[in-house]
Amino acid sequence: MGQDGHRWSTGRVCSSHPVRVEVLDELVWQQVQTLIEQPEIVVKEYTRRMDAKKKRRLKL
Repeated sequence: MGQDGHRWSTGRVCSSHPVRVEVLDELVWQQVQTLIEQPEIVVKEYTRRMDAKKKRRLKL
């Protein structure tokens, strides 16, 4: 929709190319399956984010 220049008074608002939903669906589902099969990935990311948040708080 953002590529449709006729929809916007200033022309196109998005220069990206469209992505087929089937391809995107498959990619997302593969990543979800990986997270279900390997929950330690979620725990590791959560821990990383919490550590970063603590470090930012200590700098203040």
